[in-house]
Amino acid sequence: MPVLYTVIPGDYLAKIAAQFGFLDGATIWNDPANASLRQIRPNPEVLLPGDRVTIPDKERRVEERPTERRHTFVLRRSPLKLRIAIRDRVHHAEPQLTVDFTLDGQIDQPTTDGNGMFERRISPSAGSGALTALGESVAVHVGFLDPVDSPTGWKARLNNLGYAAGPVDRSTPVEERSALEEFQCDVGLTVTGLADGTTLQKLLEKHGS
Repeated sequence: MPVLYTVIPGDYLAKIAAQFGFLDGATIWNDPANASLRQIRPNPEVLLPGDRVTIPDKERRVEERPTERRHTFVLRRSPLKLRIAIRDRVHHAEPQLTVDFTLDGQIDQPTTDGNGMFERRISPSAGSGALTALGESVAVHVGFLDPVDSPTGWKARLNNLGYAAGPVDRSTPVEERSALEEFQCDVGLTVTGLADGTTLQKLLEKHGS
């Protein structure tokens, strides 16, 4: 029987799929029982703790082949990638910059592309690490970015972009309003200090997810 799973902090679709033995999260996401969730979560890898995902039953697939021959079966899964963009203090891209990147104990030194971005394939069980660039080090936590329309989501994105919105779980109204006003001013929006729909859409655009 299908299982109704409640999302917890750090969850994302690929991780949930692996937990339940699915090679590809699309099988879960495209199940008709998750239609309402798809309407409010356009990115299945950015879920909100408390969201409920229906895990469908696995379907048994039978492939008939003659026994006197050797056959190769290939299991296909969509690659999971982590993309990180590096910006300076005035939000300009940092192209061709070599950074120190650690994820789950694995150390790497990628170089950003012309848009100041690098990407790495990660496993569905990817957890935490750190990024050091331009003399600063920041923690990296895969799966802990909430949807942009949640307070924790838009505050985290403001912080990631260099606007001091305060800790996402205990920021003050003054910190939040100041960060929103600075962001709105920088991107040419009417300065209101409010997390309205236009501001959230522009924040999603600038952040990239």
